[in-house]
Amino acid sequence: MTVTIVALPDSSENSLLCRNNYTNYISTSITFSNWCSDLMSGYHDETSVENIVGILEKLGHRLTPQRIIVAKIILDNVKDHPSFKEIHQLATKQLPRLGVSTTYMIMKMLEEAGVITTFEANGETHIDSPHPHINIVCQDTGEIKDLENNEYTNEILQATIQEANRQGIKIRNPIIIVKAACSEERQG
Repeated sequence: MTVTIVALPDSSENSLLCRNNYTNYISTSITFSNWCSDLMSGYHDETSVENIVGILEKLGHRLTPQRIIVAKIILDNVKDHPSFKEIHQLATKQLPRLGVSTTYMIMKMLEEAGVITTFEANGETHIDSPHPHINIVCQDTGEIKDLENNEYTNEILQATIQEANRQGIKIRNPIIIVKAACSEERQG
């Protein structure tokens, strides 16, 4: 059963109206923040949906079910470096009428808020964590992997930032993309 959730303002609280594919209407009187809390269950780290909701509120963005659901999907999948297309496909399973432009605007909003970053690889836009790290893009297999952070990768990141600063370049997201032939690495 497909359920569409629409937030409706009300004098005392936001109520939710759920419409399933049989066009039966069920109105609940839970608050919007309780609904957000239920939706966010299981997220308690620094990049939790709850924290993202707080960031978006501070930046003056309205909280909509679409924004919260897309943010949750992104956080659930960010470690896999999903493409924008993959995020949209996952989101439309929960919100069948979600437009590509809405998904794109939410992704850009999250990027501008510093919650995620994006990069181009294999002809697609991919979503990534904004934390400093090195990505390996396997051109032969299409995989994208994070190189484990250790003293060597941290030295590379620091040296890159220092050299950029020396040249008058301010790095906003210290993420390095390395293109590789991964299947050859495994054989050799």
